[in-house]
Amino acid sequence: MTENRQTHLRGMTWNHARGIEPLLAASTHYEQQNPGVRITWDTRPLQDFESQPLRELGNSHDLIIIDHPHLGEAVRENLLLDLAACGRSKELQTLQLQSAGPSHDSYGMHGGQWALAMDAATPVASYRPDQLESIPATWADVITLARSGKVIMPLRPPHGLMALLWLACNRGVKVASSPEQLMADEDIAQALEQLCELTSLLRTSCFDMDPIDVYEILSTKDEGPSYCPHAYGYINYTQTGFREYPLAFTDVADAAGGGVSGTVLGGSGIAVSARSAHSETAVDFAFHVAGPECQTSEWIRQGGQPGNALAWSDPDCNRLCKDFMSNTRATLDAAWVRPRYSGYTAFQNLASHTISDFLQGRLSLPHCIQALQKLYRESHNQ
Repeated sequence: MTENRQTHLRGMTWNHARGIEPLLAASTHYEQQNPGVRITWDTRPLQDFESQPLRELGNSHDLIIIDHPHLGEAVRENLLLDLAACGRSKELQTLQLQSAGPSHDSYGMHGGQWALAMDAATPVASYRPDQLESIPATWADVITLARSGKVIMPLRPPHGLMALLWLACNRGVKVASSPEQLMADEDIAQALEQLCELTSLLRTSCFDMDPIDVYEILSTKDEGPSYCPHAYGYINYTQTGFREYPLAFTDVADAAGGGVSGTVLGGSGIAVSARSAHSETAVDFAFHVAGPECQTSEWIRQGGQPGNALAWSDPDCNRLCKDFMSNTRATLDAAWVRPRYSGYTAFQNLASHTISDFLQGRLSLPHCIQALQKLYRESHNQ
């Protein structure tokens, strides 16, 4: 690194311990190795991380933590630096081989690499080990447990859509394979009816919950729900002392005959703004964060959820999180990667609310299907 020793990098992440604490630790370590470099972080709510346009961040931040479906917008508008053009091809090849699930490739598009996988996630199952002895293995098991009032699941947009896509993909349906339709009408209907079967047994407050809300309830209440069948995993909630009751995480139940396959890949990548005045330093820091040295040390110790598979397979790293990674690795490896064309995030936002309206009885099944297909087709023209 040859930039000015007074370099100040400013980054944007999301405001949860998993989103900020490991970055602060990695920044401190990097600063110690590179005197004169200072890295500060701003945060935004999870909802903004999932839906806020990246163009609003690039002018004010050197480093941006992103969700891969935003790549279409970012590439079209030249918002991010192409890391494949930074002279680090061997390091990129290594990180691709070390990817936890399809995380690394989810940030590649049009021959470029627009972010590095620093955090890997997909919806998995979670439960209170002090309250639940038998873990559901099939959809029928989930429904049986839901009838007892022991199941909770996030349904706040976009999480209802994520559950719908899981149920379709798990059945082997080809989703978003052409711009003409999201999937066949009958496949949407089958997935919606299956999802409705479960949500009709859940508390209505689930429609206002994201995964963090669910985990806060599971990890702090003496009584109530003890199992969540589908929500993006959060490694922090396994750790003793993080909340009153540590949670255990496991692979999702077999929803429709596809085993643990078809959950919708999430996680986050570290990207460099194309407008950064300190791009060389920013790129160097991004590779530091994504590399195995960081991911298997300060990252996991500070509650980070690694994007590097060397951490996922490391026994010492798994001991720090009560085997969160080894117990959910099969679900992550079989995750489905969302489309990344420029209109996808707009579709995701609108479709999520459409599904919520159906599940809460405000929209009929035929009208929901019609609306989803229309939104999907129109999103390809944006």
